[in-house]
Formats: sequence, C-alpha cells, structure tokens
Amino acid sequence: MIRSEPCVPLLAAVIGACMAGACRRGDPPPQAPSIAPSTTPVRVTGSEKIAWDQVANDAKELARYRYIVYIDDVPVDLAGAACSTTTTVMTFPCSAALPKLSPGSHRLQLAVEKETEGERQRSLKSGALLLDVLPPNTSP
Repeated sequence: MIRSEPCVPLLAAVIGACMAGACRRGDPPPQAPSIAPSTTPVRVTGSEKIAWDQVANDAKELARYRYIVYIDDVPVDLAGAACSTTTTVMTFPCSAALPKLSPGSHRLQLAVEKETEGERQRSLKSGALLLDVLPPNTSP
C-alpha cells in the first residue's frame, strides 16, 4: 500500500523562498529626482545645466545612484551628474550639463537607478521639463 504524506520539506522550502524574496524587496527603489516641471517650454541653447534635488538617506547611498535622462521618452545615461554631499533634511542638490539636443521642442524627465544585491532598482520619472532648444548661434 502506498500512502501519500504531506510534503513538509517542500512546503517549508516554498515558504522560505517567498520570505527571502519579501526581505529583498524591503529595500525600496530610490525616490524620483525632484525638478520643477514646466507647463510652457523653457528656451535653452543646450549649453545650460539642469539642477534637481535628490532624496537619499546619506551621502554613501547617494554615491551609489546613477542618473538617467529621458529625452522625449527615450532613456539615456546622464553623464557627469554631480551631487553635493551637504544635505538639507535628506535632500541633496544635484546638477549635470544638458545632453546634446537637436533644435526644437523636447520633453525631459529624470530618473535615478541603484543596484542592490545585484538587482537594479529604478525610480519613477520626475516631472516633465519642456524645452525649446534654439538653433546654434541664437541667444535665448
């Protein structure tokens, strides 16, 4: 006679895996960069810098962040982003040069990404900054 016994070791393994996954999700993704969104396009030449505030627990966490700029919903690494290590209530001022943009209207948003335990976590996108990029040799 063959009897079916509850598979306690298998059940324990499944519960353990679920709990381990829940613990890993305990480290929330970073908060989106805070920029002042615009409702009307800001005229730029393309040589300006963009500035934002970034929430982080401390400068050590901030140093792990990588910034992504979405230009017309296309993500691109934001090279040269720098943040001050001086904080105002866990908010750090940051800036970077605008990426190269073609003349015309563009929609710009920022996001931040960090890697935790080999897994990348990306924030939501910031508010949209509308830009009107002037042709070369034109002043705003």
